[in-house]
Amino acid sequence: MNLNNDSILKAGDWVKGISMGGELVIGYVESFKIHDEIVKVSVITSDNNTTVGKSIHMLNKNVVKMPDSK
Repeated sequence: MNLNNDSILKAGDWVKGISMGGELVIGYVESFKIHDEIVKVSVITSDNNTTVGKSIHMLNKNVVKMPDSK
């Protein structure tokens, strides 16, 4: 579980964070594995253009849920 921002991540949540390769990533959660502390994120934008449009695995501790829009 991710307790960043006092919330638990769920599929569809928008997140930002640092990938295992050190890239800044913004995208949404596709799935997560609580016991492995791994989050699968669909990348919408990144400072590495080759990552955009792909799904990557990120460490739970490196992901922060973005605030809901109003």
